[in-house]
Amino acid sequence: MQRKDYLKEELSKEEKLYLKRIVMTAKNKYIERNRHYLNDMVIFNDENMSSMGENVLDAVLERCQEEIDSAIEFERTFSDHKLYNIVKALSLKEKEVLFYLYKKQKSINETAKIMHLHRETISIIRNRAQEKIVKGLIKGED
Repeated sequence: MQRKDYLKEELSKEEKLYLKRIVMTAKNKYIERNRHYLNDMVIFNDENMSSMGENVLDAVLERCQEEIDSAIEFERTFSDHKLYNIVKALSLKEKEVLFYLYKKQKSINETAKIMHLHRETISIIRNRAQEKIVKGLIKGED
């Protein structure tokens, strides 16, 4: 029997229902285990919780599909072995800055807040990473 490639094939209705049951079970276990912490919070009754749960579960499944699509796009981007090696050589901070700026489309200010750095530092890191990529691609240096 051939295994399904979940990165390329969409989830079936049964698979979505199965995931919804897993999420609902995890939610219920979480609430039960943390009931003493949640006493001060407003807890929805079962009716509100289940109707809200369906919307939340649909949003979670949609987000999972977006992440899968993103992973496929990411894989295609790095199918160029030379580009992969260049990006692999970048520092973790350089990769993070490029990720927030270009993948998550955050501004320099937003990226600085997320990473707890100054905005000028983010610009310097971005420029340094871009220079490394340009050198590697155009000049053929690794």
